[in-house]
Amino acid sequence: MVPVVPFRHVIVIGGGIAGLLAARVVSGYSERVTVVERDYYPNAPNFRAGTPQARQVHTFLLRGQQIIEALFPGFREKILAAGACEHDFASETLYFYGERCPQLAPGLCGWNASRMLVEWQIRHELKAFPVTIMEGCAVKGLLYEDHAVRGVKYQERGSAAAPIRELSGDLVIDTTGSSSAVLHWLEEIGYASPHETVVNPHIGYATRFYQRPANIDAWSLIAIQATQQSRRAGALMEVEGGRWMVLVAGSGKDYPPNDPEEYLEFAHSLPEQELYTRIKEATPLSHIYGYRPIGNRFRHFDRIKMPRGFVAMGDAVCSFNPIYGQGMTIAILESQALERCLAHWHRKKNGEHDFQRRIAKVLAAPWLLSTVADSSPEDRKTIRDKIAHWYVSGYVIPAIPKDKMVQRTFIEVLHMLKSPNALLTLSIIFRMFRLHLSGVR
Repeated sequence: MVPVVPFRHVIVIGGGIAGLLAARVVSGYSERVTVVERDYYPNAPNFRAGTPQARQVHTFLLRGQQIIEALFPGFREKILAAGACEHDFASETLYFYGERCPQLAPGLCGWNASRMLVEWQIRHELKAFPVTIMEGCAVKGLLYEDHAVRGVKYQERGSAAAPIRELSGDLVIDTTGSSSAVLHWLEEIGYASPHETVVNPHIGYATRFYQRPANIDAWSLIAIQATQQSRRAGALMEVEGGRWMVLVAGSGKDYPPNDPEEYLEFAHSLPEQELYTRIKEATPLSHIYGYRPIGNRFRHFDRIKMPRGFVAMGDAVCSFNPIYGQGMTIAILESQALERCLAHWHRKKNGEHDFQRRIAKVLAAPWLLSTVADSSPEDRKTIRDKIAHWYVSGYVIPAIPKDKMVQRTFIEVLHMLKSPNALLTLSIIFRMFRLHLSGVR
């Protein structure tokens, strides 16, 4: 007997990583799944215009790597075969938090790859599931009837004269990212827009690909965090093809340049010189790609009435400062939350609101970690925000380069292997306050 599924047809708007993961999850709960993507995908793991941030450094955090292995068994082996690089985020990473951190013992093993390869591999894995992808189609609005979304209106790209067509479905999921037209779509059908919380450090990025020299072995990942003394940061990550992706960043509108000589000078100005030392003689393989995101933005869909048959996820709900590498892992955590909701969707009075509340809980901890560092005094409006900033900036960050246990716990929290509460255990608090009393700043 064919099992009964709760949906006849689910439409996913957007074929980026969040959309592809959503399609994978809902394929087990719907007779049909259609992904509507405005781009045409490349035939190899290359850049596409619909993901302007894809040329920047991305890290798939270890928690995300664990979950994606469950969604697509054998994913690790396949992406490594496609060129991804095995990496230990403890022993093979140089961390800089005010000063160079000591090398940790091995044990945080995973892999690194460009975002372009990650998306390409997920799309390849999705071919084994009953999912149809409509490429080159831009969604123009929602079909709405009887207080419910019944599908989407779309137009094939390439001709302004192309007709507006309709695609019916009983659940529509928006994953079109931070530039999503979701607020306009909701207003068109009579629903209020959610309140937005924005914490913008006015940060800019610039990334360049380099050929990895054959005689370099140590530090396949370098992560230089900005400090109170320097708003500049940087990262170097080894990816597929024997390449380095090198990123420099500046906040407070101290944007990195696109000129090659000025780019090197900017790298030389970082408080840790290892990144500059690596690239000053390395062979560039690309132009310099700049990117200026909005910072951190949270649209509180969990606080408004949502139409039946419609939800939003991914960067359409919450986008982060990319320097913390949370985006791809947040997308997979949200897809996991979606699967949990789908299992009892029609038993709930409002499955849509249940999902938006669930992912708001998923987002709470990474949002706090990201905005603690990026917030200005004006952004810290609650007692919790003020205490978190006082604790992290005054005690946690200064202790990271001085205490290996604090450092490892902090890295595990960043990779979402542990809750931020791990930084509040008595042993960690004792270590940090002892360092603080001894004069560590």
